[in-house]
Amino acid sequence: MRKKLPQQAHPQLFHDTHETKKRMDARRVTLIVIVIALCPLTIFNSTANKGQDIHVQKTKERAVLRSQSSKTIPLLPDFPKPFDGDEARWHIWATKQPLGTYQYSQSAAILHFPYTELNPSYKSLMHEETIMLEPNEYPPSIVMKGLDFKFVDPTMCFVLTRKGFKPAVGMDTDNSVNQDRLVMMSFPEKKNDFWIGLFDGHGELGHVTSHSASLEFPAKLSELDSLTSSITLSEEDTKKRLREIFLHVDKSLPRNLNAGGSTAISIWKHGKSLYVSNLGDSQAFLASYDKNGKDVKIIYITKPHKPDLPEERKRIIAAGGMVEDSPFPGFSARVLVPIDAMNAMALAMSRALGDFEAKKIGVSGEPTTEVVDLKALPKDRQYFVVAATDGIFDEIKPQEVADRVAKSLTVLRAGSLPECLEELIRKSSNKWFTSPGMELYRDDISIAVHRLII
Repeated sequence: MRKKLPQQAHPQLFHDTHETKKRMDARRVTLIVIVIALCPLTIFNSTANKGQDIHVQKTKERAVLRSQSSKTIPLLPDFPKPFDGDEARWHIWATKQPLGTYQYSQSAAILHFPYTELNPSYKSLMHEETIMLEPNEYPPSIVMKGLDFKFVDPTMCFVLTRKGFKPAVGMDTDNSVNQDRLVMMSFPEKKNDFWIGLFDGHGELGHVTSHSASLEFPAKLSELDSLTSSITLSEEDTKKRLREIFLHVDKSLPRNLNAGGSTAISIWKHGKSLYVSNLGDSQAFLASYDKNGKDVKIIYITKPHKPDLPEERKRIIAAGGMVEDSPFPGFSARVLVPIDAMNAMALAMSRALGDFEAKKIGVSGEPTTEVVDLKALPKDRQYFVVAATDGIFDEIKPQEVADRVAKSLTVLRAGSLPECLEELIRKSSNKWFTSPGMELYRDDISIAVHRLII
């Protein structure tokens, strides 16, 4: 057994040991000081990169899930139209609104409908019971958190709708249906291309018009997309064919019943071009922002077709129609469409799908299409498009919508787009009920957002 030597027996040995320990302690202190000095930089870099790393990882995971699930996406069911003029049958047909994601049987395209409808009576996705809400209440954000996003990337796009509250005159209960229809189409073989269609119905059977358009338009757009894969169309030829789709959809609508009408927005990102078409008073815009979600700018916004516009008013009056200005400042003029000898319907737009009686007096079915050259956009900016009904834009300015959406698309808030759209619908809903004279009315509200990869 080795004996412990006393310090005095080997003074040099213990002196060297103490000196070594001092030097080692000094080095440890120096190292600690260096680490502490570098900590703020390390924490800053970690915070800056953490969001991006998580975003990249989640994006990869979603891409793998969608790739693995592509064969399990259900086919869009058939919606055979009634063959007669029975309004009750058309009503039932038009209330079968698809929700979720479907494979489009006529092509490789995938259709994304709203994943849920935020209406006053909804089934909780976390519980089995149906929750009834008062007209001015709003479903909690648990609705968003309970959704399965395996077929859609919420860091890139989302669509959301909410039925309005439209009680009959003298009633405080609501038996109406959501007359908005919203659909997004993606093309797996062209991963950065997409199409958004938005249709806001009006009139007693306006949902028949919007529902029919939401099913017919993607079929024709899919055909056009397939055509452009085999031949090259000029910009003017493409605009002409988009116009033909609008006219075809209008012609395909039922004429043997008073089905009302609908607005129409079409946003087609095709290669390096963005085709934005508008019919009626729904709106769409293209916006840009910096990497921090700031400096948000609306680059292009559609112009609503309103009877107030001189060229629209002139056409309607020339066709024998009548335009009546609103007695209230800030409200649109109306086209008076005769119903019978004593009554007329007041239409707040000068162009629409359907509204065949109104088209006899100058209301038009001609869309306006503009093309944005994406190659000309600065590469150091981020871009997205928004389409929404007047349920949003009557209460919230486009710039505020753009500001909120831009923040939700930044790296540090990746995946928060669904909640952002829910918040916009919530705010718009509350403003409808607090507007003077609108305490018991709220319009249907729908919005779609898609990032642009240029």
